[in-house]
Amino acid sequence: MSCVTVNEFINNKLLHIDVQKWFDHLQDVGTNMTEDEKEASKKSRTKHYFFHGRFYKYVYEIASEFYINLQKHESLVPKLPKNKSETVKQISEYVLLNRTKFAIADANNHLEGAAFLELRSSSKINVRSNFIYILSQQNLLSHFYQFWVFNERENMKPTPDDKLRLMGILLSNQVREYLPDIMGISAGGNRHQLDASRGRQALGWNLTLDLFLDLNHIVNLPERWCCPETRNEINDKIGDDAASDKYGQFNPNREDRIKLPWTLPLLKTMFGMVRKSYNRVMERYTMGTGGGSRMPENYIIWQERDETTITGYIS
Repeated sequence: MSCVTVNEFINNKLLHIDVQKWFDHLQDVGTNMTEDEKEASKKSRTKHYFFHGRFYKYVYEIASEFYINLQKHESLVPKLPKNKSETVKQISEYVLLNRTKFAIADANNHLEGAAFLELRSSSKINVRSNFIYILSQQNLLSHFYQFWVFNERENMKPTPDDKLRLMGILLSNQVREYLPDIMGISAGGNRHQLDASRGRQALGWNLTLDLFLDLNHIVNLPERWCCPETRNEINDKIGDDAASDKYGQFNPNREDRIKLPWTLPLLKTMFGMVRKSYNRVMERYTMGTGGGSRMPENYIIWQERDETTITGYIS
C-alpha cells in the first residue's frame, strides 16, 4: 500500500463494518457468571469476552467481525497480527474500556440527530435502556493505526522482496549492459568517455526505476532456488533445518511494495545495501575472464547465478 495518513486510514469505509450492527452490539451490557463459572479456575465461554466479572457476547462478535474484515484488506493493514484470538481480545478490551455511556437525552449531542434516531429505532439490543454506549469505528482504527500500519519511514525500509526485485532488474537483459556505469566503473579516463559513462548511468538508473515501479514487470526467481537440494544446502549453511521454510519465502512482485513512492535516491541506497550481498558476483564481473574485462558475456546471469548466495538475505 502507499503511505497513508491517520485520517485517510480511519475514514476508509472498506475497513468499517455495518454501522447498524456496530451500534447495536456496542450496547452489550454483558451477563453474569453462573455459580459453576464462579468456581472455575478459568473464566471463559466460547465466543465471549470476559471483562470485569462479566461475559460480553456481542462485543466479542463485532470485534471478531472487525478483525475478519481487516483481513480481507490486508494490503491496507500490513501489520495486522496473524493471531486472530489475541487480536479479537485486544479489540474487545479496547471497545469496553473506551465506549462512552450517555443518557438517551444527551446522545443527540454526540451523534447526528437523524442518524441517532434511525440507529436507535432499528436497534435490536437493549432498546429499552435509558442510556446508550457510543464509540466510533474511527476511534478504534485511530488507536490501532500505530500498531497495524507502517509509518512512512518504516514502510520505505527495503525488505528482502524489494532487494530481490531490484537485483532481478539490474541483472536482467534490459539493464545488465548499464551495470558498469551504475557501479561507477568507467570504461576509460578521458573527458568524453567519462561523460558518456555518466549518461549511460543515468539511462540505466531511469530504466531500472521504470521497471521497478511497473506492476506488469515480473521478476522471476531462479527455479533452482526452490529445489529440495538447494533448500537443504541453504539449511546446512545456516545450521538450521527449518531455515528455508521460515525465511526462504520470497516474492519480488508484491503489488503493495511496488506501489510505494520509490525514487532514484531510494533505489540507489538499496543498491548499496544489496551490493554487499552480491560483492562476490560484482568482483567476478570487474575482474573479467575469457572475453575481456567487464564484457557482458562474462557477467553472471540472474537465472544462472549461485542459488545458495540467497543465504546472504537470511543469515
